[in-house]
Amino acid sequence: MTNAFLAEFDALAREAFADAGMADRAEYRASPSATPVPDCIVLVDRGMQDVGDAATVKNPLITITAFRDQIGSAPVVNQASFEIGVERFVVVGIADNSDESRHVCVVRPQP
Repeated sequence: MTNAFLAEFDALAREAFADAGMADRAEYRASPSATPVPDCIVLVDRGMQDVGDAATVKNPLITITAFRDQIGSAPVVNQASFEIGVERFVVVGIADNSDESRHVCVVRPQP
């Protein structure tokens, strides 16, 4: 992120969300054979979809928001994965509300 204030705010908010139980710590892999990036803080949204400024609706999607300063600014690709505790999620798409500070990934759970 180019704005230092906003980058610092993202980091502080992310830590506060994790401390309050509203965010999770995850291990990220850019591909199945990639070196893992441990201890990333991510936001998991289950069963909700943002449809613009006006509404959020219920649906079966799961999204994971990951922050670029933790996992890198390279595009997240399909088959990248996040492990959160005993759960593993594989990226199947990128949401259009990603921005310069975060990747919003559409994921599916893996057994």
